[in-house]
Amino acid sequence: MKFSIAQPELARITSVVQRAASTRDTVPVLSGLLIQASQQNGLTLSATDLEIAIQANTPAVSVEDDGTVLTNARYFSELVRFLPENDLVLSTDETRSRLVITYGRSESHLNLYNPEEYPDLPVNNLQHLLSLPQIVLKEALRKTAFAAAANHFRQVFTGVLFDIESDRLRVVASDTHRLALMNIALDTPASQPQQFVVPARTVNELTRVLDDSTEPISIGFTNHSVVFYRTESGFYIISRLLEGQYPNYLPVIPQNFVASLTLDTRSLANSLERAILMPGDKQATKQSIRNVVLDIKEHELNLSSYSEKMGELNEVIENTVLEGESGLQVAFNTRYFLDIVRILQNEASQLSLHFTGSCSPALIKDPQNDNYLYVLVPLLAT
Repeated sequence: MKFSIAQPELARITSVVQRAASTRDTVPVLSGLLIQASQQNGLTLSATDLEIAIQANTPAVSVEDDGTVLTNARYFSELVRFLPENDLVLSTDETRSRLVITYGRSESHLNLYNPEEYPDLPVNNLQHLLSLPQIVLKEALRKTAFAAAANHFRQVFTGVLFDIESDRLRVVASDTHRLALMNIALDTPASQPQQFVVPARTVNELTRVLDDSTEPISIGFTNHSVVFYRTESGFYIISRLLEGQYPNYLPVIPQNFVASLTLDTRSLANSLERAILMPGDKQATKQSIRNVVLDIKEHELNLSSYSEKMGELNEVIENTVLEGESGLQVAFNTRYFLDIVRILQNEASQLSLHFTGSCSPALIKDPQNDNYLYVLVPLLAT
């Protein structure tokens, strides 16, 4: 194998793919990066730890001799990142089973694994499900994935649900204390209704590589795995799915409210940024939870946060619009509340808070956008 490529292009494609390689030493080939050079297909890089796989291709390469090699992904990526920004020549030393990287008058040699031991990536028999603009999917993941649980005894809550109907896609994440939902209308109907839960790691990697463009990203299935792909650019993310049935989330979304409050988003964000500075007091569970109490008045919102250790914060947000019951008091986890306000503060001048009671779930949304909502369960009063 022998090919030449510009260092920035090789660094770009390598940084995307190598994140799927295993960081464990138990199966050495899974820590490898598969490098395939072809005069017909260009340069293709692949990595997998059997839970997630990433493959990417670039035609911006000059291939002299076709070939396939397997080398350590992390070291190769770091080395390429720090090489000079000019043309690189990569070739194999068959005698010593090493990859030779030449840059100017310098060169590095990397040991190789046996590529025949590398697992095949199932990208040839894809069952297409739907396509949508990259920027739309990226926004949906950014606005929902944060609400998934870091750890939960029900594994499905650590991932993101894709709930596909013929004409719409709902992207949902929840840790049972909060729920974020994005509703996406599909220009082209999906091939069939489908529900599946994608692991948080896959979602994070996908969000990282999606463009802020209207170029489409496709979703399909192969060998019981979900695939996010762009055929024309040779890009694939293949992921296992989380097992288990995702609970019916629609009944969780409240419909009837005792009070609805509309207020300035930036004012609320600023108050919560100050409130989250107040340390939480450790309870019997030894967990420190910052909390904020909302006291809803006719034309204003009183917001307070208290810490036995540090002190107290009391703020008034004026010029609010209330529909329904006045005098309601609700306590929220400050971080959970601030998470949604931070997301909406750059796109919604006003925010609407819909309350079902002091101890019942609240609905938070942009009053001008019905496609995105956030359900937050209050903390019990102490």
